Amino acid sequence: MLKIIIILLCFIVLAVIFSRIKYFLKRLKLKIKIKKIAEKKGIILCPTHTLWFLGDKRKSICDFHLIGNDTVWSVKLFGSSGKRQILFFDQNRNYFFRNQLRLINRLILTFNLDSKKRKLPFYDFQLPSFQKQMISTGDIKQKKILLINPVCYEVRCKFSADYEQIVCPGDEIYNELIIHSLYTFANEIEGNSSDIK
Repeated sequence: MLKIIIILLCFIVLAVIFSRIKYFLKRLKLKIKIKKIAEKKGIILCPTHTLWFLGDKRKSICDFHLIGNDTVWSVKLFGSSGKRQILFFDQNRNYFFRNQLRLINRLILTFNLDSKKRKLPFYDFQLPSFQKQMISTGDIKQKKILLINPVCYEVRCKFSADYEQIVCPGDEIYNELIIHSLYTFANEIEGNSSDIK
């Protein structure tokens, strides 16, 4: 019996370590892709802290800014731990993840396990001082991005008990945050070449 418990504990520890390594590698890929796009398009990358590519959804400071000619993308990283998760936002700025547990066959037994609700902070998208004046005069526009990386299965807003809405990349929530995955965010930046140096 003790051997079974030890083997089970080892399996759990290895699973946790593997998921953390996978998370780190996804964020490292994000860092490389963002730097490559910034270099290619002539955009200025302004990290707000040393480990900007790791981010932390619970800290209120945004993780980096990308500064182009007409647009500043202020980005907060927000990750999920699995592709089978559904991320929910509600009207009170709470969020939670729904994990889908499937037994036998997805058509026979599917259980939804909701995580604890957490409060989404009011993120600080403060710009570098030289850009603040340009935004106040209207010379440059700021886009506040909530970049979900690693991605989840889907994002939904639940603003009433009986109504849920699927949020697509590029959609806005709470009248300020634009939801993106790394793929759609990169496409937006690369597609906005007229906005960029």
